[in-house]
Amino acid sequence: MIEFKIDHGEWTKQDLHTKWSGGLHIPWLFVLASELSPKEKHILHVRIAKDNNSKSKGHACRIVHLAVNGTD
Repeated sequence: MIEFKIDHGEWTKQDLHTKWSGGLHIPWLFVLASELSPKEKHILHVRIAKDNNSKSKGHACRIVHLAVNGTD
């Protein structure tokens, strides 16, 4: 699990565990936020959560790509 916030917002948890997580490292896209103003710059803060999914064996997150949908 990760926790994230955008700009000065509240921390939000996102469970990254999928039904395939036990044996495969599958690239997976998670939408963390939508409807952000495209006219402003935003800052994404990410941290590893202290708790984890009960089916998970630990605490880890591998970010390979960051997808941004914008007008620029």
